[in-house]
Amino acid sequence: PILNSYSIDSAPGFQRDVEVSYDLTEDSFFWVCEDRFSGTDVDIFTVQRDALTGGFISNGYFEVGAETYFNPAVANLNSADLSLVVCTHVPFAFQSEVVGRLFDHGTRTFGPMLVLGDSSAQWNNFRPDVGGNSSSDANSAFMVVWTREFSASTLGRGRLVHRDGTLGPLIAMSLDSGFTVLETVVSESTGHP
Repeated sequence: PILNSYSIDSAPGFQRDVEVSYDLTEDSFFWVCEDRFSGTDVDIFTVQRDALTGGFISNGYFEVGAETYFNPAVANLNSADLSLVVCTHVPFAFQSEVVGRLFDHGTRTFGPMLVLGDSSAQWNNFRPDVGGNSSSDANSAFMVVWTREFSASTLGRGRLVHRDGTLGPLIAMSLDSGFTVLETVVSESTGHP
């Protein structure tokens, strides 16, 4: 049964790639989507609404510069009242990196930009996904996965992101250069550690 329906956002323009996470502490949904301003300026828009009534709580942009950010994903870490928004960023022509920012639901602010998969050596990093944790365990963390394109192969990569923004080591899901991995995904909730 449908308990309630409401509009997430009524702003005009081209918005796509919508993802949502649930924040247990505030009983709210946190949406992210691409907001296209032009062919070279794509930003990630966020909206937080009450889960039952759809009442507005907050909205804003992941980043407000003239650079391109796309393919957003979001997950929640209940024990810290945080969400992690990750996406692909294009800092230079023909190079892309995976970046993320922690969103504090208590203060409704984003933390600093975290570079999760850098574009050094002209690697392309794309299609990120993130999993959170609904438990109250203080040691829980986010898991971020993405695809990295090398000169002769495309392989999965991953990294833990802790509640304070500390990054775990880079995880190579395969070292076999003969593979072509088109997309990596992780459960939206990693369960209890």
